[in-house]
Amino acid sequence: MKGRKTGGRKAGTPNAATREIKDLAGQHGETVIAVLAKIVEDETAPPSARIAAGRELLDRGYGKPSEFKQISIEELPPTEELRGEALIAELKKRGLPTDMFDD
Repeated sequence: MKGRKTGGRKAGTPNAATREIKDLAGQHGETVIAVLAKIVEDETAPPSARIAAGRELLDRGYGKPSEFKQISIEELPPTEELRGEALIAELKKRGLPTDMFDD
């Protein structure tokens, strides 16, 4: 079938090269964390280097921040129930533009 993947690794299974690289990187983890901490604490280091090192430490310690914004959506009445002045009043109440209804 066209577009359907067949064969290969199961989803989520890293390939051998990825596993090797992670293993090698893991061997230097403590050293890298110590170096990053020294950069953060070094008052003579450029501010950009201190900020970058701090960000890396925080990302590893607390996880990277979410890439999405959480918003709440109030339930609105069905649009067919909002007509004329009721619709304009609802839009104004929510701080939304109403100039499209101006004559």
